Amino acid sequence: MRPPVCERCGDALAGDANAAAYCDACCRTPPAFAVARSLAAYDGPLRQAIHALKYRQQRAVAEPLGALLARAVPGEVAVGVTAVVPVPLHPARQTTRGFNQSALLARPVARALDVPLVPHAIRRARQEASQAGLGATARRRNVLTAFEPDSVSVAGRVLLIDDVFSTGATADACARALLARGAASVGVLTLARAVLRLTLHDWKSGGGSRTVTLVPQMSSPRADR
Repeated sequence: MRPPVCERCGDALAGDANAAAYCDACCRTPPAFAVARSLAAYDGPLRQAIHALKYRQQRAVAEPLGALLARAVPGEVAVGVTAVVPVPLHPARQTTRGFNQSALLARPVARALDVPLVPHAIRRARQEASQAGLGATARRRNVLTAFEPDSVSVAGRVLLIDDVFSTGATADACARALLARGAASVGVLTLARAVLRLTLHDWKSGGGSRTVTLVPQMSSPRADR
C-alpha cells in the first residue's frame, strides 16, 4: 500500500505522504499488534489469485504469492523479527480446505527473514460465524475469543502472516493470543487489504471535517477475514 498510511494499522490516510499519523480507529482503540502492512488492495488479479487459492483449492498459486510476499516485506514489519506465525485455521476448516493458506504464505517469508516458522504458537479454538457482511465492531466481537495460545512458546518480535486484512479484528485477536504466549510485540503482514478507513479531510459538514468508515461488500460469502 502506498503512503500516507496509518503508522499502526496501515490503512490509507489523506494528506501529506511524509506526515506521521495514526487513523482515528487506532487512536480510539489501539490494536494489540504494533504495526500492520499489506502489499496491495484486495482487488483485480491479486484478489482473483487469493480466491483461486482459498476457494478453488489451487494450492500451486501459494508459491508465487508467497514469493511475492517474501520479496516485499516492508522494513517496518521486518525489523527485529524473531519468528513468523501464520494465522491458524480451525481444524474443521483446514480439513475441508486441505491446507492453511496463511501457513503456505508464511513459509517463504520465514526463509527470507531467516527466522523460524512457528505454526503452533496459537490455535483457533472455535469456528466462529462468517465475518462477511459484519462491520468492524461486530467482527471484533465475533473473533474475540476465537484464538488462544497453543503448544509452542514464542518470544521477542513475532510477525503474523495472513492473506487478507479487512477490519483488523482477526489480526488483533491473534496478536492478543501471541502476547499471552510470550511475544514481546506483534507485527502483521498480509498480501491484500480489503477494508480501508479513509480520512476525508475535504468532506465538510457545518464547517468541520469528518472521518467516515467505508466497508466494501465482499463478493464471496466466505471472504471472512
